[in-house]
Amino acid sequence: MRQIVSASGSVIGRPVAHRLALLVVVACAGPAPPAQPPRANPGSIAPMALAITLARPECFGRCPIYAVTIHGDGRVDWRGEKYVEARGERHAWITRGQLEALAATIDRVDFFGLDEFGTPRSADPMRDIVICGDALRAILTIERNGRRHTTDNDHCNPSPATELEDQIDAAAQTARWIGVGHR
Repeated sequence: MRQIVSASGSVIGRPVAHRLALLVVVACAGPAPPAQPPRANPGSIAPMALAITLARPECFGRCPIYAVTIHGDGRVDWRGEKYVEARGERHAWITRGQLEALAATIDRVDFFGLDEFGTPRSADPMRDIVICGDALRAILTIERNGRRHTTDNDHCNPSPATELEDQIDAAAQTARWIGVGHR
């Protein structure tokens, strides 16, 4: 009968040796890979040529800092950075109907016709200039059918982009990741 001897020279019983061998195998296997979202949205049809990213950057206070991307297949990717309950990545899905509603709002507010600040290009260039303090900004980038446009809405002036930002937050249900004390 073979015996297993430790480095100090003492004999190790079989149950202990088996546990040590198992521990070595588990340790060598490494951590489990991060959970990935399912590859396809159940019940979905062909993806839309659409990608929407809403980023809320840092402000002078404790504004939630995050980015959420909604893809044309309904996949939602969240990345929480600061002043949110869910830091890091999270994944979810929205329905085809929600995607279509977002696409309709993009058309209705004429998102691709807004300037870089989220103001209609047809707005009076001599409109009032408002200097505001700290506000929750929104950087909104939409890629649709080969076109890409970004607005940076400081919420100092009314903007059609604000309605779209609110609809994106609602569809992606970002409140679940932002948390109660962070809004």
